[in-house]
Amino acid sequence: MNDYKIYYDYINEKYYNERENLVIDLLKVIQQKLSLYKLKKMMILCIGTDKVIYDSYGPLVGRELIKYDFGDTINIVGSTKNTLNALNLERFINEHKKEINNSLVICIDAMASNNYPIGSVIIRDDGIIPGALYNKKIPKIGDISICGIVGNKFSIMDNEVKLDTIMDMRDITIDALLIAIEEIIINENLINRKIKLYNKK
Repeated sequence: MNDYKIYYDYINEKYYNERENLVIDLLKVIQQKLSLYKLKKMMILCIGTDKVIYDSYGPLVGRELIKYDFGDTINIVGSTKNTLNALNLERFINEHKKEINNSLVICIDAMASNNYPIGSVIIRDDGIIPGALYNKKIPKIGDISICGIVGNKFSIMDNEVKLDTIMDMRDITIDALLIAIEEIIINENLINRKIKLYNKK
């Protein structure tokens, strides 16, 4: 499993790597997985709850993604309005097995880590085990994961991660996803017609 990293520098308030690097890395891993599994659809699971700041990264990303029309090629699940979290995720997986098996699944979730600083956005060419922040035992899900680092494993409940930091991670994730998705739809021929992404609201 490979990690593609982008770090946030709190002192200088900037990312060490340019946002374009995140787009390149995300595009690379999505293209590899689509080719490997010979899939034509994607499902993006935005996991978490907006009731807790440190777990709101996924729903905040979903809140923005559902504003865009991706046709029937990409299904966005999870937002601040309809959260996909440790309480209902396992039921969702069981009820949508066929769609999950026929789609490239990208999971977006907050993550506690001792290896990366808070504010980092990590792309992994593997799924995740959701609910770890709450010690929930939920089956592994996804082919690719995008994780926002919100604290360390030993004191996640004590970390006072700022909402502003969550929003920064959300913005960079949205930028990377929209650019990568449009590139893939056009170049990878995910659908038989060329569509243009547009904001529905």
